[in-house]
Amino acid sequence: MKKIIAVLAALAICIGVFAACVKSETEPAQTTGKAESTSGATDENIPVKATELNLKDLLIELNAVSDELGLDKKYSVYADITDGKIDPALIGSWSNADGSAVYSFASDGIVKTKTDFYGSKDESEMAFTCITAGGLDIICYDSVMLYYSDDPDAKPTETPVISYAAYKISGDVLYFEVVEDRDPFSSNINSAVQIMYKTDDKGSIDAAVKANPVNLESFYGTWKDDSDRSITIDENGLTCGSETYKLSVNDKNEIIAKKDGKSTAYKYSLLYTKNYTGEDNRELESESVGLSLYYTGEDEADKPNLLAVMEDWHTEYEYDSWYYTANFKLAE
Repeated sequence: MKKIIAVLAALAICIGVFAACVKSETEPAQTTGKAESTSGATDENIPVKATELNLKDLLIELNAVSDELGLDKKYSVYADITDGKIDPALIGSWSNADGSAVYSFASDGIVKTKTDFYGSKDESEMAFTCITAGGLDIICYDSVMLYYSDDPDAKPTETPVISYAAYKISGDVLYFEVVEDRDPFSSNINSAVQIMYKTDDKGSIDAAVKANPVNLESFYGTWKDDSDRSITIDENGLTCGSETYKLSVNDKNEIIAKKDGKSTAYKYSLLYTKNYTGEDNRELESESVGLSLYYTGEDEADKPNLLAVMEDWHTEYEYDSWYYTANFKLAE
């Protein structure tokens, strides 16, 4: 049986502050770099305004399936997209928060990408255009599908395909989510909103990040993990057991949890998960919104302040760094 892997360099799954990676049994989920230490997370907090986009709502709004959008059979190859237009709001360079991915959209319909994920660097370019489908703005990319046989020595074969991403631009921030293409070989699909900031004339995103702090209402609700441990986030902050922590975000859009003068800066991801069943895995069995928190300590003594609900990878799995994660599903 052949394994089918979509190749879309410009829409890598694990980029930006929303890392759509799922934890395995032997190693932790990938993150976007080392988190700030506890001592460095206290001074540059940004107040939250009610007008900011709710990322949890956006995660659901941009979640789409290609056949439900009418795209499965509408175009066979990229050249078939004769009704596409270049969105002028896309033109320019956009970078994710840690700079590991930069996408440069040009008015001639070419997007150039530079990525550096965990030391694996890549540069590529591909044609793109924009359409509207199902009430969503969609970026269409001319990409390829690689087909791998069960023979490890065999070279994969390439087939041209069109890849899609639903997107929204708010000021100098680009939000997008890869459009789901149902895979008969997979019963589990994970999606995340990727966040890209428009670079200024000097190639910096600092001003864009500071001007667009994450809305903490994005995380409101009660979240439970597989061990039935829970946290609740609301206008009062984050409650874990009998303790309540004040929440804010820093100028890197990390979540700051503070109590008794001590704070920890957490990287995070919001994930939309669907489980399918039935013939060819086309019947939706369940769906959920997940929240993951990540922290990497400087040494053994540098521990996150939500340790009661976090997994210690150094202790449990002899991981080589002091890495901590917490993975929840929205309960209400």
